[in-house]
This record gives sequence, structure tokens and C-alpha cells, in this order.
Amino acid sequence: MKVATEAELAVIVNGTAPSSILQTLHNTTPGKSRRLSTFFTKDLSRQLIAASKLRGLKVTAAVQSALILAVRPHLTPVDGRLVCFNTYDLRDRVPAPWSGPQGATGLYHTGRPCSIDLVANKDYDTIATTLTSHYQRDLEPLFKIMPCYVQTIGSLLATPLELAIQEPGAAHPELSSLGVIDDHLPTVHAGPATTVEIEDWWLGVQIINRVLQTYLWTRDMDA
Repeated sequence: MKVATEAELAVIVNGTAPSSILQTLHNTTPGKSRRLSTFFTKDLSRQLIAASKLRGLKVTAAVQSALILAVRPHLTPVDGRLVCFNTYDLRDRVPAPWSGPQGATGLYHTGRPCSIDLVANKDYDTIATTLTSHYQRDLEPLFKIMPCYVQTIGSLLATPLELAIQEPGAAHPELSSLGVIDDHLPTVHAGPATTVEIEDWWLGVQIINRVLQTYLWTRDMDA
């Protein structure tokens, strides 16, 4: 398990530090987090989803590629790489009842590092191809080494990247797809006396390191 874990996390521990974003405050304590939202209309969302599928791309990979391309001018390549730590929801991969709402007492997820060579991958198509290959990797091998894998990841993430490399201001973009929110948070809740409809929702996250944490989801697409 130790050998397999080291191989899985080699892109993080080998080589020099990944690329970093310059536009961050050079302070040593966490400041106030900011939350910015961007919404697309239903028609435009359907077009984006259809265009992604037509190109053979998962929506997550398509949007993450656009994010990386958008922040690319603000990155200072240290060794030409951008290392992302992409998360995966494992609730649909564990048996009942732990896979359902009744068993969702913990966070059933894991992550896998992805290294993108920004020198070789300069445009949207090549970045998207790299990310698509990454997301298509089988997660089954991780289940066999999960105890060692999770423990090692915890040790790596215990020290913020900017402190580990002693370069204040280091940051990187991350994206996590929440999928179809209606599967977890239905729009309409019917009760014995009345019916409540959720008009909107937002996600609040505390960020303690210099990271551009991005979340992607679709909601109320059939209405």
C-alpha cells in the first residue's frame, strides 16, 4: 500500500513546487474569504453541456479547462506544471445504506493529484484532453490502499503549500463539481399544510489558505 500510495502522489512530492498565482496578499495569517458567483441561463447551460458532450468532454473537465486557461496568464511556472488536486464523490461507489442520505454521516470522498504541463499544453483542447484522461482513470485501485493513501494525503495537506515552500502568496486554482443539485436538494418540498419552493441557494466555505476554490453545479434545469 505504501509503494502504491507513493506512486499515486508522485506528482506532488517529486520535482519542485507547482505554479503559483502572483496576485495574493503577502501576509502570514488568513484574511477574509470572498465569494463570487456566476450564473448562466438555462438555454446557455444546455448549449454548454451539449457542446461539451459533442467534443467528448465531461462538463467538469470542460469547465476546469476553461478555468485553467483563464488563470494561465497570472501563473508563474516554477517547473512548468500546474498541479491540481481533483476530488471525487464516492457515495455512489459504497454499498447501501452508507450510499444513501441515511448513511451520509461523513464525507465519502477522496482526491487524486493531476499534473498538467503548461509548456506542452497551452490551449484549451490540449488541457481538456489531459484532464479528460485524468478523470477517466479507474478509482478502484485506490480502494485497496485507502487507509495508507488517506493518511499520507493528510500529512501532505497538514502544512499549507505557501508555508512548505516558504514563498508567501503562492496559490493555485481548484475546481469541484457538485453535479445536479436537484439530486441532493429538491426544489419543491411538499408538506401537510403547505408547499415550499427553494428559489435559490449558495454554498459557504471557509478558506484558510491561498486558493481559488471553485464549485460547479446545475440546478432546476427541467423547470
